[in-house]
Amino acid sequence: MADYSSIGFGRRLRAALLDIAQSLAAVHFWGFLGWHDIRQRYRRSTLGPMWITASTGIMVAAIGMLYSQILHAEISQYLPYLAIGLVTWGLISTTINESCMVFIGAEAGIKSNSIPLTAHVLRLVWRNVIVFGHNLVIVAVVLMIFPNKVGWEIFLVLPAIALVALNGVWMGLFLGVLCTRFRDIPQIVINVMQVAFYLTPVIWHPDALKGRHWAVDLNPFYYLLETMRAPIIGGSQQLAHVFGMTALITLAGISVTLLFFARFRSRVAYWL
Repeated sequence: MADYSSIGFGRRLRAALLDIAQSLAAVHFWGFLGWHDIRQRYRRSTLGPMWITASTGIMVAAIGMLYSQILHAEISQYLPYLAIGLVTWGLISTTINESCMVFIGAEAGIKSNSIPLTAHVLRLVWRNVIVFGHNLVIVAVVLMIFPNKVGWEIFLVLPAIALVALNGVWMGLFLGVLCTRFRDIPQIVINVMQVAFYLTPVIWHPDALKGRHWAVDLNPFYYLLETMRAPIIGGSQQLAHVFGMTALITLAGISVTLLFFARFRSRVAYWL
């Protein structure tokens, strides 16, 4: 006897893959709207998105001067470490928090148009990558003031950004569907991300844990951060481990999300 449930899921899986493929092909759609979101958010503003860069820069300077004393760290080494950490964490946390409302906020468009769902997530991720690009100015300024020895590893920055963005896509799809069904989850995610900020070595160094480094090794956000840090200030000795773990996290996340998205994609419009 044929297994109709598996046949049904096979069709849903193909539909989900088609949704993703059509969204990737519609780069003109989500690429334009991502830029449009930035322009609309800062319309009639003199500095535009550089306001975010200015506020992040002030935070880096203030926390850097304070915590370099608290942690007894050399500021010339601590400030670049902190700058990359805060800028990258901003990309990760903002993408995750906004993912909770990605389909809810696009309710009218989802119900009235045949736009693939993944396109809305790509728009969100692209928008945050643009802001991240502005904030990289802070890292560049810090490295000009406190120069580090840069080797061939610097060329891995672009693949690192792509990996972090790719993780943002699967997180956006997973949380977008989940939060559309359960409307209490967005507030839970916000609270979890606030706690995760302090549990992740953004402003502190993993070496401070001494014998408890396992707490960092089990934190997936650590590898996403180090994927950006290692090519710039981390040295070549940990690149293979960091990128390998990030790749494993990415593959695991994509696999789980693809199955989840295939199972519930058709229900999103009804949950809105």
